[in-house]
Amino acid sequence: PLAFLLIGYAQFRNFSGDAVWVMCAVATVAAAIAATTLLGRKKGMMADLPGLYAAFAVIATFLALTFQFDRIWLTLSYAVLVFVLSMTSLRTDFVTVRNLANVIVLLVLVRLSINPDLRGYEIFHPLGMQWVSYGYLVPLALFFAASRIFKRAKDDLTVTVLEGAALLLGIVFISIEIRIFMTGSIYSGGYRLPEASLQTIAWLTSALVLARRNLRYPRLFSTWGSRILTAAGAAQAIALQLVVMNPVFTGEFIDGYGLFNMLILSLAVPAVLLWLIAGSLLPTEDARRGPVMVLLRGAAALLAFAFVTQEVRVFFQGMLIRPVHASLLELYITTLAWLIPAAAPYFVNERRASHQIRSLATIIILVALLMLVFGHSFAFNPVVRGQVVRGWPAINTLLIGFLFPAALLYWVAKHLERPLRSVLLAGAYLLVVVWVWLSFKHAFQGPRLVVFHESLLELSLSTLAW
Repeated sequence: PLAFLLIGYAQFRNFSGDAVWVMCAVATVAAAIAATTLLGRKKGMMADLPGLYAAFAVIATFLALTFQFDRIWLTLSYAVLVFVLSMTSLRTDFVTVRNLANVIVLLVLVRLSINPDLRGYEIFHPLGMQWVSYGYLVPLALFFAASRIFKRAKDDLTVTVLEGAALLLGIVFISIEIRIFMTGSIYSGGYRLPEASLQTIAWLTSALVLARRNLRYPRLFSTWGSRILTAAGAAQAIALQLVVMNPVFTGEFIDGYGLFNMLILSLAVPAVLLWLIAGSLLPTEDARRGPVMVLLRGAAALLAFAFVTQEVRVFFQGMLIRPVHASLLELYITTLAWLIPAAAPYFVNERRASHQIRSLATIIILVALLMLVFGHSFAFNPVVRGQVVRGWPAINTLLIGFLFPAALLYWVAKHLERPLRSVLLAGAYLLVVVWVWLSFKHAFQGPRLVVFHESLLELSLSTLAW
């Protein structure tokens, strides 16, 4: 009957209209349900036939909905069909019906994700662009309810598919709403930093919730959902927000007011979320927990220190950042802003700072050391760049650029073993030597330092101080 129904619809629908074929499909549904009911009372060789006729009923219902509806209403009707199938499982649970429910759920996901007809939905459906509010939330609610109902009879693949589908619809709905809020349309407008930042925050927040839930109630959808969302959020935060869309590289104006600007959404908030996810993504007994935690917290630290660096630049340069216009004081404070939080774990008890945190802090300190040695002492040396040193003799910007970092390096070196201790002490002593030299030049020459104009007294005192 199903084959005849499909052949007849394909051949004669232009002559009879869809209503006739809907009635034929409904009649087929009624016949299949009757056969299922009658055969359900039989035993022996006919015991497997009720499931087959139940599948015929589901397929005929599917065809009736396809003949009657189109666009979003067809998608919603498929979601309602899945919910109705879950209700029937409370009385009689057929494996064939569950398998067909899986196929219908996947079809709904395809129609709401990669369907080219989505572009015209805002024209033909109520609420315009906001058709997504019922187009996604109604299937989400129906799939979630169906998963709970199916689970009462048996927790199998169908339950996992429904849970995963509900999660996917929720994430897609949030992403589309952010797109509409930022651009006014689902399809128009470029993908810019504010929208990318909000999308990343939405993904990482969802990943954190799923990861925390998975630790208490392990489920396949929450396990892989949290991992996929974490990977997507971290990749977008680093590849797009930190590199491709970064105002430092694009030269674009930073939205916001002073230090309360877009950098908080694009760098700081993702860094905090990645740091929290790192401790919840995998259970403590999982052998992969350590490397994953180091990777995620390393990414969080990278975003956090990029945020600090750019906020320092905003403080000095305003909302339009030009790296080539950085002053000595700006560079010195940036390096100090790296060193202070990186040295913080060495100011507390080892029990409060884990080995992973201290290892990450050590890496940051070594990067800052390279900046201090090759940057402050050579490339950005005020003698080389010819920039003015602000302040008075012995109390000036040289303290921030050389003496304070040297003190922090010395303190951290006391808590490390060789050879790292020797490396940090050598860096600290080099900074002190350069600071003494520049301080005497500042005392004798004034705020603008030059080489080859030293007096004999300046050279003698510098040498004696060394």
